[in-house]
Amino acid sequence: MVLQVVNRKFYPAGSVLFKEGEDAHMAFMIQSGEVQITKGTGASAINLVKFGPQSLFGEMALIDGKPRSATATAISDVTVVTVTKGRCAAPLKVRGFEV
Repeated sequence: MVLQVVNRKFYPAGSVLFKEGEDAHMAFMIQSGEVQITKGTGASAINLVKFGPQSLFGEMALIDGKPRSATATAISDVTVVTVTKGRCAAPLKVRGFEV
């Protein structure tokens, strides 16, 4: 499998790109801005990681197709490129997993 660029999207600061538990069919690559990944909600939410330009996140959607395991929120204005699975004879390795 290979990644196919689907769309370029802009999210203003404070926007939620996806929520924990939602269906997942695409990953995101940040072109500009920063995104915070959190687990849980409200006062019990835990900040897991912050991503900046050139970071790929949400890629588990391309690997296992399971619901989102965390929430992604734009810390600043963010421009991302969304990617989905494409077709190719050779498998793609994403963070050590074959897709």
